[in-house]
Amino acid sequence: MALQSSIIRSLNDAAESGDQGILKTSFHAINMSSSGQTAHRVGLEALVICAEVSLKVWRTWMNLITRIIVRQLPCNLVCMRHAQMTNLEIAKKCLEMYMLEVRQYSGNVAPVEVCDQYLCRAYIALGQLVSEQSKTLKVGSGPVPP
Repeated sequence: MALQSSIIRSLNDAAESGDQGILKTSFHAINMSSSGQTAHRVGLEALVICAEVSLKVWRTWMNLITRIIVRQLPCNLVCMRHAQMTNLEIAKKCLEMYMLEVRQYSGNVAPVEVCDQYLCRAYIALGQLVSEQSKTLKVGSGPVPP
């Protein structure tokens, strides 16, 4: 349980500071634990918390990029965009791992039945992830009505 509490503590630090390095380190530790490469396995809630923090750090950086563009300050936007895509990928991987684990161990739970707060939070994070990913879609790219 010490591993889980230290990972959640570092995820909280990443959420407060917006530090992508801490986020990536925490995700790597969760990933190693989930794949059985460590003696202790973190709980499923760590996956949901990691996804939530990834999305929060993503929004923090996007707000920073927006402020930089508005002020027309020199910056390397390509580098910042690449770093942010990693946050969305981390969120996606965490949610995929969580959903796979829930399906594997939940037994005969109906698709609409909610088991605990982390399942609810996972669905909220999934909705936020899809929302962030769909912002780049072109508006009005569908068929033109007659």
